[in-house]
Parts: sequence; C-alpha cells; structure tokens
Amino acid sequence: MSNKKIIVEYLYLDLNTCERCIGTDNILDDVMRVLTPALRLVGFTVEYNKIEIITAEIAIQHQFLSSPTIRVNGHDICQSVNENSCGCCSQISDTAVECRVFEYNGETFEVPPKEMLAKGILQAVFGQSGGGCSCDRYELPENLKKFFDGKKNKNGKTPPCCCEDSCDTFAKAKAEGPKTEGASVKVLGSGCVKCNQLEAATKAALEQMGMDTTIDHVTDFAQIAAYGVMTTPALVVDGKVVSYGKVLKTDEVIKILQRIRG
Repeated sequence: MSNKKIIVEYLYLDLNTCERCIGTDNILDDVMRVLTPALRLVGFTVEYNKIEIITAEIAIQHQFLSSPTIRVNGHDICQSVNENSCGCCSQISDTAVECRVFEYNGETFEVPPKEMLAKGILQAVFGQSGGGCSCDRYELPENLKKFFDGKKNKNGKTPPCCCEDSCDTFAKAKAEGPKTEGASVKVLGSGCVKCNQLEAATKAALEQMGMDTTIDHVTDFAQIAAYGVMTTPALVVDGKVVSYGKVLKTDEVIKILQRIRG
C-alpha cells in the first residue's frame, strides 16, 4: 500500500442509548488499542476518528449508508449493508428504524466480534478489502430519512429512553403519582440490557450491605410514568426516585442506600 497514512473512521447515530452503536464503539476501541501500535511499528501513521451523524446534512456530507459504519481510508470494511429493526433508534426518532448488523463466519451480529473488526481493518490497510467506497453516487437511504425526519418531528416531545416500547403513557400517568410505598427497592425499565445491569448492581449492593430486600423490576410503562420518570433505567428506593437514565455501579447504589436508610 503506497499511502502510509491510515485513517480509521467510526460513524454512528447515537452513543447515549443505542446499544449496538455503544457496543460497537467499545469493541472498536479495544481493537484500535491493539492494532495502532503494531501498524505504527511497521511505518504507518494511524488516525482514529469518531463522527456522530446528527443530521441528514451530515449524513449526506459523509455519504453515510448505515449505522454503525467503520471505514478505513474512506472504504467501508463491510462488503454489504444488512440491517434489522433497532428498538433504541426507533425510540429516538419515534418511528420504525433499522440499523446495521454484521455478517461474520455465517453468523449475524448486532455488535461485531473483535476478530471481525481486526481482520476487516487489516485487510483494508493491506489492500485486500472488498468493502465499498463512499465515493460512488450517493443518495440518503430512505431508512435514514425516516430517522432524521422522525427525530426532528419529535423535538419538544417526551425524551427518548433506552427501551423499545412506546413512552406515550408517561404524560397520561404522571399526574396520578405513584402509589404509597413501604420500604422497597424498585428498578424501572423495559427489561433492556441497561435495566438489567442496574438491577444486578442493586442486587449486589443489597447483598454487600446484608439487606434481604427484594427488588421489584417494574416494566409497565403506566406504572413507570406514575413516578414522573421519562428516561430509564431508574432506581426507586422507599417510593422515591433516586436515579434515572443511568446505569449505577454497585458502590454508587451502596452510597445511595446508606444515605437514605441511614
């Protein structure tokens, strides 16, 4: 390869709630931490950029086809664009949206394996990639038009959560307020990965504190809305919302419980 400069780009729609964008971002970071020193050792200059595709205009500027995308010197390391329904991005835009899936060794992944990304990057670097180039005639895919139009139309409405279900019931139930609570610990959320992570951290915190309190995982959106929560996962202790929109670590939950329970 005559060009000794390697530019690896990660293009994505969302790193706040989209689990496949977040997961791919983490995997790619790990791969680049390994590959970058090796490529520099053999004389390459490596540049690693992350580009958030916030608007349709930015998508057109970068000739963006699907989220997430990994490019090496302008070439998509994947040979084709395959997609399936993405609950998180559908929630962000309030419309049905599909995001990228990755085909590798006969299997389909929403978050690509490390070996797939490493192999794809190295093949692109050494001229063996069959990936597409972003320099061909480009039109914004209809799927992305739906995403950006929906996102724009949703401005001023209920903020997105990490769950796949509709949050329209929040506004209706919020005014009713939660029912009277005794001593209890609840996790509010649809049962997505982040919700389950918060429940696991809370369970570990309770065990470390020697408390046998049962955790109630509330998935019904009408009940969640009664707490005034619009971004999940959320943690409720003794009837009060103590955290929302964040996956707490075990030590953070312990501090909260110590403060509340004395």
